[in-house]
Amino acid sequence: MALFHPTCFMPSPISNFVRPIPTSITNASSPITIFDLGQNYFVGQVPTLGWLNDLLLLSLEYNYLGDNSTKDLEFLKSLTNCTKLQVLSINNNNFGGNLPNFIGNLSTELIELYVGYNQISGKIPAELGNLIGLTLLGMEQNHFEGIIPAAFEKFQKMQDLTLNRNKLLGDIPHFIGNFSQLYWLDLHHNMFEGSIPPSIGNCQHLQYLNLAQNKLRGIIPLEIFNLFSLSILLELSHNFLSGSLPREVGMLKNIGKLDVSENNLFGDIPIIGECVSLEYLHLQGNSFNGTIPSSLASLKGLLYLDLSRNQFYGSIPNVIQNISGLKHLNVSFNMLEGEVPTNGVFGNVTCNNDWKQ
Repeated sequence: MALFHPTCFMPSPISNFVRPIPTSITNASSPITIFDLGQNYFVGQVPTLGWLNDLLLLSLEYNYLGDNSTKDLEFLKSLTNCTKLQVLSINNNNFGGNLPNFIGNLSTELIELYVGYNQISGKIPAELGNLIGLTLLGMEQNHFEGIIPAAFEKFQKMQDLTLNRNKLLGDIPHFIGNFSQLYWLDLHHNMFEGSIPPSIGNCQHLQYLNLAQNKLRGIIPLEIFNLFSLSILLELSHNFLSGSLPREVGMLKNIGKLDVSENNLFGDIPIIGECVSLEYLHLQGNSFNGTIPSSLASLKGLLYLDLSRNQFYGSIPNVIQNISGLKHLNVSFNMLEGEVPTNGVFGNVTCNNDWKQ
């Protein structure tokens, strides 16, 4: 049973059976501005929708549309007639084939485009850069390959760029630093090479930065630690980053999660006691050395601390047991010795290090 509204079409929430998108939708007598078929069980190909001239939002997300074929995205061509379209969401389906070049002919009013969690392959078309009004672009969990097109430099209004879990390669473009409104950047689990561009430090509204699981090399630019806006996550793990963790990391006073694990970092842990919002700290799988700093005890909100597989020596500072909320502590595979503290997190876990008494 479909529910019609003068400006809105949404299927009944009881639509829990598999079916194609009904052709009867073309019989709507009133202009439709919101067309939401999301979170249902629709299957098959999407019909032509160009007759929706007043459309502002189209959501087909979380269905079973498409069959991972080259014709799956042909319906997008009809949407070039929808000149008022602002939001297009086709994520979490089974769309395959390449993203067609005519994607760049969609409405210049488009501000949000979601195509993630599909089976879309091939290179990202440069024509996508024609959509200069985009503030959000989600293309994650597909099979995109090649480089980030230079045409993306036009996205001066971009706030959320999510390209993770694809097969993208090459350098991370320096022009991302020109996205002055960017607050979310997720490029993890690709094949990006080269160094982290210092220009990212220009994104002074950035709250979430995830570059993990790539092939990045070189030092971590100091400019990254000038991003005082980082409050959710700084994730650089599983790369080939080298050098020390600079003391400027202590300037990230609002950061919630810091993960630089599984790299080639070395040296002492700098003082980060002023990172008072930090809950998750992952330093494992590097070559950090020296003693475990007592200043870690200043991280009163810390829940998870992993220092394993490094070269720390000496004893565990007793003050670590004063971090009342600490639930997970891993210091295994280091060169630690001495007595293990007995209170706090130490009273609830089994020690798995080779301690020298």
